[in-house]
Amino acid sequence: MHYVGIDIGKERHAVGAIDDRCQVVLRSQFFAGDRGGYSSLTGLLHKLGLYGEVLIGMEATGHYGKLLAHRLREDGWTVHMFNPAVTAAAAKSDLRGRKTDKLDALVIAHALRDGRHSQSQAASPDEEKLKALGRQRTLLVRQRTECKNHLTALLDVLFPELDGTFSASFTTSHLAMIERFPSAAVVASADIRTLTKVLSTASCGQLGREEAMALKKKAQTSLARPRTNAGEEFAAQQTAAMIRTFDTQIQRVEEEMKTCTSPIATYLMSIKGTGKIMPFVIAGELGNLDRFQGPNMSHRVLAFAGCEPRIRESGKWKGHSKMSKRGSATLRCALYLIAHTIQLNSPAFTDVYQRQKARGKTHAVALSHVMRAVVNTLCGMHKTRTLYRPPEVRKAC
Repeated sequence: MHYVGIDIGKERHAVGAIDDRCQVVLRSQFFAGDRGGYSSLTGLLHKLGLYGEVLIGMEATGHYGKLLAHRLREDGWTVHMFNPAVTAAAAKSDLRGRKTDKLDALVIAHALRDGRHSQSQAASPDEEKLKALGRQRTLLVRQRTECKNHLTALLDVLFPELDGTFSASFTTSHLAMIERFPSAAVVASADIRTLTKVLSTASCGQLGREEAMALKKKAQTSLARPRTNAGEEFAAQQTAAMIRTFDTQIQRVEEEMKTCTSPIATYLMSIKGTGKIMPFVIAGELGNLDRFQGPNMSHRVLAFAGCEPRIRESGKWKGHSKMSKRGSATLRCALYLIAHTIQLNSPAFTDVYQRQKARGKTHAVALSHVMRAVVNTLCGMHKTRTLYRPPEVRKAC
């Protein structure tokens, strides 16, 4: 067997190979990241052996190696993706502190030969689609949150009394009003009929003249009324429009996610309180659960999400146990959110949360135990191919 390591770069990659005895059979060299470079790489691979006699390893760093891995797998080569932390730790073992792309390629080959990697499988089209959509949604939500924080800061100066006027911030009515009337000074001088029409149209008739009058009265007595800043008013109008655009885009992504089929999402949605979106986000990040098969399947899933405990001790000193956070941030966040809603709606998971709170644990720590319970339940459903059934409540005799 020959073990090939590829160190990924933006414009060129480094490749090197060793055999079962750790002897270098392909000295590290560079190849371009274009079609010609791929042809030269496959030529080197064919010289090493047949498809089943060559294992290829590369780091899962960024998106530069994604296309190369897809092409190699489509052509029949076996490709394993590494956690960069594995090869980074191996590279630090060099006593002289040397680190180059060519040396990293051989480090990856040695890690592949020694088995310091998880078995990786090519994702199906549905899994790839779901993962891309989930990460796109995460990006949009993050950008929308930044816009909301920015708009809040602007309104604290332009119209501080607006806070609490609407049933909730950033509703359609709230944003539509800001787009037309971005400050207390503008609201105070607005025609009551125009203000009423804007609120009524945006709220589908739920708000009317009475609410417009109350809003205008607040604007007339506002501390910010004499102050005008055309630049901040323009920024508030534009930011409100951006938030509405993000709302539309997020809704479109979520509708597209719901068209995907995923056993993981089906299993999770059988638990009361998971919602209709987070199960798809989790499914997209996990992919095929079969790659986590083993006696400690749930521990492997938690480690992949970076949710396993990190313990540090030396001699008599022992640090506090903390979440490692070395894994998929998107998956970790989705598990945290889904644990919060599940513990509010599912009695079995509520008990897990309450037991930890009774022991004096904080809200975040108690939720981490719920996350672990959710993952354990998911792995159990995957193994038995059954949906979740709440445990029966034992009646007192």
